Amino acid sequence: MKRISSIALFIRLLFAIAMLFPISSSASETARRQPAKHKKHFVHNSYRHIFGVLQKLYPNSSLVFSCRQKGSSPTAEIVLNIMTSSNSPICKEPLEILVSDSLTANAMAFRANALEREPARIVISKGLMSLLHSESELAFVLAHEIAHIRREHFSPDLPLAMLTPKQLERINKTHDDWEHIADKEALRLLESRVFDPFSSTRLLRRIVNTIALPHKDNTPYRAPINRRIAELERHLYGQLLRQNAR
Repeated sequence: MKRISSIALFIRLLFAIAMLFPISSSASETARRQPAKHKKHFVHNSYRHIFGVLQKLYPNSSLVFSCRQKGSSPTAEIVLNIMTSSNSPICKEPLEILVSDSLTANAMAFRANALEREPARIVISKGLMSLLHSESELAFVLAHEIAHIRREHFSPDLPLAMLTPKQLERINKTHDDWEHIADKEALRLLESRVFDPFSSTRLLRRIVNTIALPHKDNTPYRAPINRRIAELERHLYGQLLRQNAR
């Protein structure tokens, strides 16, 4: 009992000392800044990786990159600016790449906005970056989104309330077609470079598996990706059969 009471007394003494010497405001401020610092480190590493893959995808393009923070706050976006020559196969105008904080595995392309002086932009979520297992998978994502920009796969910004169900159906069908076109263009580019074209289907299957249950394979969430996988596999295995037949 004496031993237990002496331990309790020692703990109380430590607590009293801690109350007398609280953590300084500068130390707590440093602790608060750690996540922002970690985010910057993750983003800058991601951008170096992205630029390295772009150089391998487009070896004949003179690419120049720079990182800049849009705003002065610690949480302001850090973007990667890609400058290309006017005859570049990537796109004729500057390209901006952003790694977003979203944990949903997704990537999107946005058209340039001349009025706002905003370049074309590719947004890749942190969730998707964390799913990538190889440079080939990152190359597929970049080539796919660049294909959307090059082919101007962008719908007019219309309020959904203005659209009839048939119009919405046609728009969804057009978007599905655009996805298949961008997939095929990305695949052709991967096949002509040092990348593994089968990485495309491996990544898409991984994305499908991250979609939360109870969604089933025939739901609107998974079905479009599953159709893309089927189309890509048809192309890839068709290529293998043709090569073996020679």
